[in-house]
Amino acid sequence: MSRIVLVLFFLAAVDLAVAQRVDLFEGAIHFRVSDRQPGTPSERTYSIFTATDRIWLESSHSHRVLAGLDADRFLARGSQSDFTFLNRKNEALQLTREELEGMAGFLQQMRGRSDRVPFDWEDRLEETGRSRTIQGYQTEEFRVRSEEPGKVVSVWLSDEIRIDWGLLQEVWHQSLSTLIQTELPMELFMNRNSFPLLIEYVEGEEMVTRVEAVLVQKRTLPASQFELPDGIRKIGLGDVMTRMFMR
Repeated sequence: MSRIVLVLFFLAAVDLAVAQRVDLFEGAIHFRVSDRQPGTPSERTYSIFTATDRIWLESSHSHRVLAGLDADRFLARGSQSDFTFLNRKNEALQLTREELEGMAGFLQQMRGRSDRVPFDWEDRLEETGRSRTIQGYQTEEFRVRSEEPGKVVSVWLSDEIRIDWGLLQEVWHQSLSTLIQTELPMELFMNRNSFPLLIEYVEGEEMVTRVEAVLVQKRTLPASQFELPDGIRKIGLGDVMTRMFMR
């Protein structure tokens, strides 16, 4: 069996019993993004903090979640089955899994049905055979060819870092994947068997975006890392929907 077939196999859904046997990463991974594309900041940072049943993401740049909400931090908690989006106004939108899936279905109806086009793993994903060490971790390169000519994405994956995405992975596959179209298959990132430490977007001969891990800290994080900061004002989905319709 070829290595590329093995990669596709482990990127498939992994049952809970298998997930419990692997050594899951707990700690923090910090990324620096260099971007030459117009309309985007030339430099920004992203950090992911992970522990059992918890994922915390934060960015130096705010991202549009909905027309009525920008966010620069995100928390997913499996035991509470909820998601929280936080913005720079110290507001927090907390949604249960059912609310998030319902919101995704509502937005999909507003935009018109748009089924996700399956990713062509055989023709668009290539294992190059190249390897390198990034932040002390061994990585292997995979190249994803875009549907647009001349565009390629190089992804360096390490199987020495394994994150249990848990609830976030489940909701992505069940509802969000049909709402958010991405050039790259999320299975390359959101799986329990590998993690990307370097991503390079190339157009023609020019690299336009580089996402690189600059610090990997494998350690047990305090519970406070996964709690809402003091002074946060919780808002409801109704508040966000009102803002969205007002715009």
